[in-house]
Amino acid sequence: MSVIEYFKRFGITTGGAAAAAAAKAATIALIRGGITPSSVTIPTPVGLRLEVFIDRVFTINDYICADVRKIAGDNPDSLNNAVIRPASVQ
Repeated sequence: MSVIEYFKRFGITTGGAAAAAAAKAATIALIRGGITPSSVTIPTPVGLRLEVFIDRVFTINDYICADVRKIAGDNPDSLNNAVIRPASVQ
């Protein structure tokens, strides 16, 4: 069983983890007045904590955005290497 398949059994997916991490990074930058994290830690459904690296945090108009690259690991899918970019409104 691959690592990805193992984690999927516990509700952890690479797309969900990337989206949660990017949203957290954008929110942190918003709250801290533009101070951007290089990584964030997110909780998982089974109590593990994952450190996810942030590609970049930037501003577009009234939005603070954060990019996280989705890495599928040993179970590549159509979104492998896609950039996940949520935004927080200032």
